[in-house]
Amino acid sequence: MASSVPITGYLYTVWGDEHCEEVEAAVASLRIADTEAHVTVVSDRHIEGFDEVVVRNDIRKGFAGKVDCLSNEYYAFTCYLDSDTYVCPDSNIRELFELLRWYDLCMAFGPGEVDVVQTGLTPYNTGVMLFGPDTDALFKKFAEHYNDPVMGPALLEGHPAGAVGTDQPAMALAIRDTNTRVHVLQNSWNAMHRFNISLMGRVKIIHGPPVDDYVFLQRAMNWGGGELGRGGRNGQRCWNGTKHDNNIKW
Repeated sequence: MASSVPITGYLYTVWGDEHCEEVEAAVASLRIADTEAHVTVVSDRHIEGFDEVVVRNDIRKGFAGKVDCLSNEYYAFTCYLDSDTYVCPDSNIRELFELLRWYDLCMAFGPGEVDVVQTGLTPYNTGVMLFGPDTDALFKKFAEHYNDPVMGPALLEGHPAGAVGTDQPAMALAIRDTNTRVHVLQNSWNAMHRFNISLMGRVKIIHGPPVDDYVFLQRAMNWGGGELGRGGRNGQRCWNGTKHDNNIKW
C-alpha cells in the first residue's frame, strides 16, 4: 500500500462491459455520500474516473471474480461494494469504518440464503462488506473453500442459487474456520430491493439490479412501499421486493 493512499478506502471488483458500466454509477453515488472517498477498482481492463485502477488479466467471470480480487492490500480498512449498489446521499457511510476498531468484518445477512453449509449457519451477503487488516487468513480460506473441486459444488447442493452459483456459503465457512470477529449490519446498509426484507430506520445502501430512479426507490423503501411501518415513517416495516417489480423500471 503506497504511502500516499489513505488508510480507509472503497474497493470495487468488476469485469466485462456490463459491470464496468455499472461501477461508474455506483461510485458516483458513493462520492456524493462521502466526498472524501478514495476508490480502488480492480478490473480486467483499464477504466477511467477512479483514484486507483488495478488491471488483472486473470480475473474469472461471475462470483469467482470476487473470490480472485478480494484483498486487504489496498487499504488498512476497506469498504467493499458490489458494482450494483447505490449509496444513498444521507447514509453517513464513512462512519461505518469506526466499527473496525472492534470487529474484523461487518456484513448483513443474505435475505435469499439458507443454511445448506451447516445447520443454523446462514451465510451473509458479500455485496457490502467492511474489513480490517487482520483478514488475510479469512480471504485465503474463502478462496480455498470456493475453489475446492469437491467442496465448492457441494456447498451449492440444495441452495436456491445452485444453478447460478454464489460465493456466500464459502464465505460462511471461512468465517467459521478462522474465528473472524463479525458484526452483523442492519439490512438498511444492504437493502436488496429485489427481495422481501425487514427494514428498520432509513435505507443507507440499495443493492440490486440498477433502476432508473433511485430517489423514488429510496423513498418507497423508507416508507415501506407507501405504507407506514410500525413506529411511523422509517419504523419497523417489510419491503416486498416482488410486489414492486412492476412499479420500477429495471
